[in-house]
Amino acid sequence: MSDAWDRRCAHYRVPMILREASFGGDPTDALKAAQEYADEDLAKGRALVLLGQTGTGKTYSALAVCRTLEDHWSFWYFPAWCATILDPERRRGALEDAHADRLLVLDDFGAEYLKAGGLVETFVDELVWTREGN
Repeated sequence: MSDAWDRRCAHYRVPMILREASFGGDPTDALKAAQEYADEDLAKGRALVLLGQTGTGKTYSALAVCRTLEDHWSFWYFPAWCATILDPERRRGALEDAHADRLLVLDDFGAEYLKAGGLVETFVDELVWTREGN
């Protein structure tokens, strides 16, 4: 692994078991979709959504895409991102990361973390709007 990869993984608290993610792994449906995305859609600025049951390799596959970018990605476990943006002292950095990097992964993204009309929902709307526009 490169120093940049190690630093990014540590910064985003990527679990150790997932830091070896690559496209050389078992070709699950999620890994195939992520490989196709990395090969064809990432450069076009398109989004990738991986849906499925727990344990199907979605997070691993998303990190395999991140690995292709070396250091132009952000990875947030969505519940942790929500907690971070609700903390006024850490909010700016989390929002800047989520807006700026070429690839943003929101792992375990789900509506169960959003309260209709709440602050998190507002930031998610802003995030999607900004990234789509850029």
